[in-house]
Order: sequence, then structure tokens, then C-alpha cells
Amino acid sequence: MKINSTTPLGENSGWFFECYNLIVHNDEDITQRLIQKAQQKKSENEILGVALSLYLMALSARQHGDSTQLNNDFTHNLCDICHTALNELMTVKNHSETLSLAILYGALNAVNLMLKRAEIAQTIGQVKNFVYKNCISGGSLTSSSSRDQLTYDLLLACTPFGLFEPEDLVLVSAIEKLTQAKKLESTSDDELALLAWYYAEQGSYQTARNLLHGLNIPIAKIASQRLQAMNQLATMFIKHKPMGNGNRYEPMVEERFPKLVTSEDEVVIRALSVPFSADEPLELQLKTQVIKGEMLNGHWQFIIPANEAGQIVEYQLQFKNKPDVKTKTYSYEILQKHVFGEVSAVFASCHQLIVSSNQMALKFELVDGQMTIAVQQLADNLPPKIDGKTQYNLGEFVINLSSNPFAFSVSKADYMNFESAENGLKWFANQQGDVEQIILSLQTQNTGIYGLGERYNALDQSGQFVDQYVYNQYKDQGLKTYIPMPVFYTKTGYGMHIDSYSYTWFDFASAQSDLLMMGIESNILSIQVFEGSLNDQIAQFMARTGEVKPVPTWALGPWMSSNNWDSDAEVRKQVELTKFHNIPATVLVIEAWSDEATFYIFNDATYDEVDGNESLKYSDFKFPQWGRWPDPKGLVEHLHDNDLKVILWQIPIVKQVTSLTHLQKTADEAALIDNGYGVKNADGSPYRLPEGWFKDSLLLDFTNDDAKKWWFDKRQYLIDDLAVDGFKTDGGECVFGNDLTFADGSDGLTMRNKYPVDYISAYYEFAQQNNGITFSRSGYTGAQTFPAHWAGDERSTWDAFKRSILAGLSSGMSGVVFWGWDLGGFSGPVPTAELYIRSVQMACFCPIMQFHAESKAEYNQDRTPWNIAERSDDKRALDIYRYYANLRMSLMPYLRQEAAYCVSQRTPMMRALVLDYQQDPQVSEMWDEYMFGRDLLVAPVINQNNVERQVYLPQGKWWHLFENKYYDPGWQNISASLAEIPIFAKYGSLIPLTFDDEIKLGASMPSDIDKPNKLVLLIVGKIAKTQIFTADNGVEVYVVMNSQGHVKVNYSGELDKQFILTFTETPIEVHVNNQQINPVFIDLAGRPLYAIYI
Repeated sequence: MKINSTTPLGENSGWFFECYNLIVHNDEDITQRLIQKAQQKKSENEILGVALSLYLMALSARQHGDSTQLNNDFTHNLCDICHTALNELMTVKNHSETLSLAILYGALNAVNLMLKRAEIAQTIGQVKNFVYKNCISGGSLTSSSSRDQLTYDLLLACTPFGLFEPEDLVLVSAIEKLTQAKKLESTSDDELALLAWYYAEQGSYQTARNLLHGLNIPIAKIASQRLQAMNQLATMFIKHKPMGNGNRYEPMVEERFPKLVTSEDEVVIRALSVPFSADEPLELQLKTQVIKGEMLNGHWQFIIPANEAGQIVEYQLQFKNKPDVKTKTYSYEILQKHVFGEVSAVFASCHQLIVSSNQMALKFELVDGQMTIAVQQLADNLPPKIDGKTQYNLGEFVINLSSNPFAFSVSKADYMNFESAENGLKWFANQQGDVEQIILSLQTQNTGIYGLGERYNALDQSGQFVDQYVYNQYKDQGLKTYIPMPVFYTKTGYGMHIDSYSYTWFDFASAQSDLLMMGIESNILSIQVFEGSLNDQIAQFMARTGEVKPVPTWALGPWMSSNNWDSDAEVRKQVELTKFHNIPATVLVIEAWSDEATFYIFNDATYDEVDGNESLKYSDFKFPQWGRWPDPKGLVEHLHDNDLKVILWQIPIVKQVTSLTHLQKTADEAALIDNGYGVKNADGSPYRLPEGWFKDSLLLDFTNDDAKKWWFDKRQYLIDDLAVDGFKTDGGECVFGNDLTFADGSDGLTMRNKYPVDYISAYYEFAQQNNGITFSRSGYTGAQTFPAHWAGDERSTWDAFKRSILAGLSSGMSGVVFWGWDLGGFSGPVPTAELYIRSVQMACFCPIMQFHAESKAEYNQDRTPWNIAERSDDKRALDIYRYYANLRMSLMPYLRQEAAYCVSQRTPMMRALVLDYQQDPQVSEMWDEYMFGRDLLVAPVINQNNVERQVYLPQGKWWHLFENKYYDPGWQNISASLAEIPIFAKYGSLIPLTFDDEIKLGASMPSDIDKPNKLVLLIVGKIAKTQIFTADNGVEVYVVMNSQGHVKVNYSGELDKQFILTFTETPIEVHVNNQQINPVFIDLAGRPLYAIYI
């Protein structure tokens, strides 16, 4: 039989699109017609015709819930024909059309859902990887294995045949090329219709409508039916969605701005129309006037003038020439602005002061000795203010009030003081008196502003407008972030945390140079006030927001990860390469393990589907030897045997893609909907993600205990049978819309920021059954209670490298102790060897050290050191990575020590210099150097082609770890060859290190964190005060070195490892348990140092 795919599909296969439309949109049973068509195509020796018929037969059977019509000799014969053809296409010698592969894949995949033939499952599981290997060029999907053409029928590989999904990057890249203006000029009607179909399924309805204009062909009818199903097809209609999808950063065109309207606001109304033409103008109808619209870049815009507070403005949009075509009536209320003015009542006690004005209460209260400030509507009448008193004491705090205009100040001793602006407290309420926004303005003190969650733009946020809105910003984050937090600290002795999950914002003197303003969309503004040094403020914040949880020691070693490791064989190969190159690692993340539908079943596993309310167990699955994961349990055991802990990727959704056909997923989806386990719209219907990643998918409601049990019961076998060690909890930025509802009564306004907390904490608790962890991208206040986190999606560029350092430092100051990033970036072309090496050096001195890669492409995108070395033709990438991975393992005692300290003291592990040297003006905004733990100063090389850098060293002497010499404080020009990062140990510190066979920095180390049997304490300078080091077995070692160079070491008990002290300054003599010890010399980094063995 022959495969003829040289002409566009639409020209020869109108029958396919006609039948598809009848099945999907008209629900007609055309089984006999399809059988006849299949017989015809078989007799004509036309394989693709057979495949198309087979696909439609499976689609029809699924639509009508009758798989029995497929289980017959004729259907099996058609499968055999298609299966043979697909195998033949996937040979190196054969020229393969991507569309032909997709059609055969789609047909066999659709029918095999019901037939479950192992040999077919084996073949179709190989198709996508074959296309990645043979049909990708320049990061883009092409139309054939010759890689020299790109045609529009390639879109069918996504819709309907499902070989690729809309978010697959190689497909996205191909579509960008197909939609370039010059290429669109020469398109046929069929090609335009294919584009329209793709966009109709993907959700770009306006683009689909525009492409369909004037088309009347079978493909166009499918796209039109899709638009009609989404109420997007009428020949004349108006689209206006005042609140949009609830996306504050990327609003829809047809929204209303602003959302909360005051008497000072003009209101912008935007709308889409079909047709969009000056000949068919829109107008906006108010009660008393008509406003003409302005055509702007594909939409209409109307300006409603500002109105008096308290009014409800109603409006409709309509076609001027056809006023019967109009929208429903929309409305918004002009909120009344209120100002906290003359104090009318007061209540004072030893721990509380409440003052009121205009039915609003301003409350100052001591909670566990710390100040809180709350603004909320007055619940009870207070005694009238009659004494004229203006100063009150709450413990050590002094509160001063002033009137006409109202202001307040809070001070404590001589180190903490802040004051409000005059009339600096205001709120906006509706006619019923319900408060919708509160704003508090303070006098700015022109000091640094730190914290605010993970931020990529700067360390000091002075002069910035910073809001708190959990968001999935794919690369180039700036002020947008996955982990915002409404907390800031200052160097003038106070910090503040808005204790709420609602949308909040801070204006740090960007709008008005003398004001620090904060706002919340809520009827309560609750502020926790912190005092003291920056370190004190951070510790108080962490104490208020949740106990810091430690990570297991294995999480502190080097991690390895890639989204390309999509099979048992590939994972084992990477482990073997790690061993071959003699590189230690302690954690391996497997992202692409599941079926991309349920996200809890291994790819290629076979099983009998169960009711969605039931849970499959490990024993219910069969893992064929030809499958991508033939023995999951054996693989995890293999990884554990190689001293690697296993982290599996997760996402909190039930996936929905039009081309996705998966029977168990369908059953699970039905159970989720029937039981109300998902997030809901205001009308009670199931909420589906309206845009972005995993659009149209259902979202689990983690506030529902029954839903959580249902969800984790399906994943329990991963804990019980596989003994996985944790989960990479991706996503979480999924809540769009203030009116969504949750089982605990929460709404979308608060759950936008709270959802990742509920989601990740639930997974953390689940993982704790194996003493595991989560590794998360999103979060909010209290993220320290479920470690660890990473910085999200970044490019492989020098700028992204710098931004990641900022993200790590700001995260740390916001309580995220255990943080890492995809070193060298994870997206796009692999980094250069130089960028990779510099990133590795910095990541070695991060709480989490990890490499990761995004997806498959024409060439291997892995960020493994051996792949970077091969791709860059620079072996140094491999050798230097090995050095720093070994160094990381040697640092394990220091990492354990500092991690434990940071947990107990509630302080960051990756520390901006301003935390430890707050009084030094040089470090106020410094972000390209930082402390790693208490004793190591890290100065990464962050610019291309630099082999030296200026380093600022704070007070004291500093020991360069690799040069083996001291540097004085101040600015120093430090050499930094490609192999070295400037690392300085603080004078008077004790740095514990471990080694295996050779005592040398960068010497070979095992992945087994318990195997190294040599413990070295590097004593930097004199130690005037006794320091205590606790060995692994609990033995405490006391070390002191006085100014004359006399060293005393004392311990009791048996040390479990060979114990060595080495000194940067040669001691006069060393006594261990009162016995003098003779010295030896060891070479840690190119220079012999005085040492003793205990």
C-alpha cells in the first residue's frame, strides 16, 4: 500500500473533515459510512485514507460509548495495515512526512484505547521521540524528516491527531513561523481554515474568526462549529467582559478599567465586535447619554467620565446601525472615599488601643510582645473621647495621635519609629457600607526596602510599586513572581507584614516621593510590625508565619534533572554517565514519567480502567518490557542503590485538551465533577482554567478534605510501593477570578495567593510519609513550612543568571531558607560553557544545587555537564562541574551545620550582605556578593569574559579559600580564572569539611553522604571564643585558639571519623584533651597548611 501525503490534506480529504464534524458537533452515528470508506481506501491501496477512516471509527465509537463495534476482524486488519506503515515510516532510510506520522499515530492511538494491543502501544509510544529526532530544525517542528519545509497541515499533528499539544514548544515555534505576515500572504483557503481550527481549539477566538471570514469548506465548518459551541460565531456580536479572566498582569482586551471605581476615575470600557468596521460602529448607551467609541488596534474603546460617589453606572454596548444587537446591561458602583479624621471614640488598656472615626476602627495591640495594627469596620461602640489625651503606652511602645488632620506615630526606645502621613488612612466603600479597599500611607524614611518574596528586579525595592499576586511569568519575571509576600523590612528598625492572602500592594515612594503607601482589597487591613535589626525583623516574620522545616541532608547535595529523561533507559543512562564521569549526585528528579493525562500513572503502563472514585494500586498495573517504564519499582531501587533520592513531578489539575483521549482520565474527571472535588465558578459549575498553561483543565480544591483523600489515594502507591522521596510540585498559579468558590468558603480573591500554600503543604504532608520533601515553584507567606523551592523558568543568559541571584537573596529575606535555581537556565539553547561554569560555581554555594532542562529539541538540551561539554566542544564544562560537585559534597558538614542553624534561628542560608553588615553603607544594595551561611562570602563572576572582579570585603580579615591567603576589608581586585569563584572565609570561623580518599578541595567524592571518613575542621585565624562542632554521632568538639597561637581541643567519647584540624595561621602548639599533638601538613588548595590528626 502507498502513502501519499505530498499534497495538502484538505485538497483530497474533504470527506474526513465532513465526517469529523458530523461526529463531534452533530453527534451523528455514521459507523456504516465509515466502514464503507475504510473498505474503499483499503481497496485503493491508500494507507492514509485507511488511517483517517480508522481514526473516525474510533472517534465515533467513543462518542457513542460503544467500543464493541471496534472489536472485530475488520478493525484489527485496519490496525495491522496502519501499524505496519507506521513502523516502516520510522526507519532511518525512509523519508517521513510529519503529518503522515501524526495521522497514523492518531488513528492507532484512538483505536487502541479500546483494543489495547501491546504491539501497537509500543510503536505509538516511539513516534513523538522519532519526530523530535528527525523532524525538528532550529527549535521548530517541520513538515518532514528532510527538515526543509513547513506547511500548514502540520497543525493537524496537534488538532485533532494529538501527537503534539498546544504548549509543546517546537509546535509553538512552528506556528510563529507559519503566522508571519509574509507567509500568510500566500495561503490557500484550506490552510487558513487549518489555522482557524487550531486557534479555535487553542482559545484565540478572535483570530480564528478573522481567519474564517468568507470560508465555506469542510475544515472551516469544523472551526466554525467550535466557535459556535463557545458562543463566538454569530455574524454580528459584541464581546465585553468587565472583569476579564481575573489576570491582573495580562488583562483581556475587552475588559473594564479600573475594576474598583472611585469618583476620581474615568472608566475605560473596551469591547470586541464582529464585524469590526467603521461602517458598523459601536456605541455605549448610558441612561442619559450615548458615548461614541474609538477604534483602536482591533477593539473599541469608550471613556465614561468620572461620576459622583455612590452612583451605580449602568451601560450597554450596541451597534449604532443595528441597536437590537447589543450586550446585556453591565454596571459598576462608584465607591465612596472615606478618610480617618477626627477621633470620635477611644478605648485604651495596657495591651490595646482602639480609636475610631467615621465608623472605622484603628486598633493597636500587643500580641506576644509585638505590635500589630488593624484597620476594620467598627463592630461595637467605644466610649467617646473626652480627655484630650494624645499619647498612649503599650508596653514599651509609645503611640502618639494628632488631629486635624489625623496622624499617628509608633516608636520604641530610640531605634524604632514610624509615622503615618496626615490623613493617611482612607478606605473605599459601597452604598451598603461594605469596605472594598483600604489604603494606609506612612511617611517614608528614605531607607532600604527589603523582602517582598522572591523578586528578580532588585534587592532594595525603594522607589518601586510592588504588588502581591502569585503569577506564572514564563521567563523575564522582573517584579512579577511565583512567590510574592506582603512583607518588607527597613534599616530604620521596623518592618511590616500584611497578614492576609488578599491582593495587596506597596508603593515605596514611586507615586509620591515622601510616602510609603500600602493597600489591600479587603475590609480588614491587619499589619504585624517587626522591630530591631533586619535579622531580627526576618526572624520575627518567620516566627509569626510558620515553623521553619528542615530538609533531609541528602537534599543538600547536587541534584540532577531534565524534562527529557522520559524513560527508564534514559534515566539509567544518565546515572551511568554520572558514574562514568565520576560525578557525585544525591537527588534525581523525574519529570516526564507519567501519562500526561492523569499524572499518576506511568507512561505505557497497562491496566483495567476503574471507576473514577476508585484508586488503582501498584499491583493493578502491568509494565511491559517494551514500555518506557518497564519496572518503576526496580528503577527507584536502582536509584536508591546508587545513593540517589527520587523526586517525581506533579501538577494539581485534571488535564483537558481536545485531542487528549484517555479513558481513566475521563473517569477521574467525572468523579471530580460529580463529587464537587474541584474549584467552582460562582454559579456552582466546575471551574476550568481560562487561559495559559493547562487551559480548560479542572483544578483540585485542596480545602476539601475528601478531595485531598481522593487525590492522594490515587498516588499512594508511589509512597508505599515505590518509596519515592518527594515531589516536584510545579504550577499552583491557577486561580483566576475573584468570584470562584472553594469548599471552605474562600473566594478567588484570597485563594489566588493561598492556593499554592494549600496545594504544596498537602503534598509536603503526603511526602512526609517517607520523610520526603516538596520542590516547588510557587508559594506565599509561610513558604518556609514546606521546603524546598526553586526560582522558576529562566533563560540561559547572563542577565537571567544575575536575576536568579536577586531572586535567591530576596527569597531568603522573605523566609525561604531552602532555595535553588536551574543553574545556567533551563530554557532555549544551552548555555555557553563559560556561562554554565560560572553558574555552577555560584550554585555550589546555594542552599539547593540543581541543573534542569526544559524539553526536547533538535539537539540535546540537557544541562548535564557532559552534554554542555559536548555541545560547546569545551571539556572544561565537565571538568569544572565535577570539581564543584565534589566540593559541594565536601561542604556537606558545613551545609548541615548552617542549615540547622538557619532553621533554629529563623534566618536565611543565602544571605544578602546587608543582613550581617547592616551598618556598612557599601552593602545596602549589594546583591552580587552574599554570605552562604555565617562564614563564607561568595562573589560570583557574573559577566562574560571576566577573569577578575572587584570584590567588597566587609570589616575583618578574609581568607580566600582557593588562593590560601588573607585579604583586608574594603574593595579588592580579585583574580577569578574560569575555574575559580572568589570564596572567602570569615576570620575567626571554623569551616567543617569532609573528604573520602584524598584531602583536597575538589577531590573525588562519593554520592553516599555517609561514606566519607575524614572530617577536616578548617580554622580560619584565631578563635578567641570557644567554638563547638558536633560530629555526626553527636560527639561535641570544643576548639579555641588564643591570640598567642595556643590551641586547645577537647572532646569526650569516640569520634566516628578520622578527625583533622588544619589552620590558616600556624599555631604555637596544639593540645587535644590536654595532650600535645605533633603537626603534619595538608594541601587543601595548592598550599600546605599546618594540621593535626586527632
